[in-house]
Amino acid sequence: MPGTRKLGRTSDHRKAMLRAMVTYLLENGKIETTVTRAKEVRAMAEKMITTAKTNDLHSKRQVLAYVTKESVPEELSVIGHNNYRISEFVTPPLTTVNIPLFELGHRGGEILMNKIANPSTPIQNVLLDSQLLIRDTVRNI
Repeated sequence: MPGTRKLGRTSDHRKAMLRAMVTYLLENGKIETTVTRAKEVRAMAEKMITTAKTNDLHSKRQVLAYVTKESVPEELSVIGHNNYRISEFVTPPLTTVNIPLFELGHRGGEILMNKIANPSTPIQNVLLDSQLLIRDTVRNI
């Protein structure tokens, strides 16, 4: 279970060490350490990535509070979905994928009604045009 290993350190020292190691991992993409520490770092890094996936300012601030270097967010690319209005106004503005939700629901309803009317209708794959709105949270490569 993540978070239960003491790693031979006091709790404050352990937390500081894990923060530093997670920051280093996010900054460099890899880390060299023991297997036990790597398991703890992996669990914490996955928690930070999962938190960062949420498309709001609160989760972004939670990640920035844990990561010890301010340069790490500039080196990562964060992309949200559905282009919520708040995405434009957070600092920095969040890059998002604009999905045509109305058209998605409309087409899904049409397909469902056709399937109910004619059960032998084959399954349809429908591609909708989505749009990537590039703002300041995507790293320049």
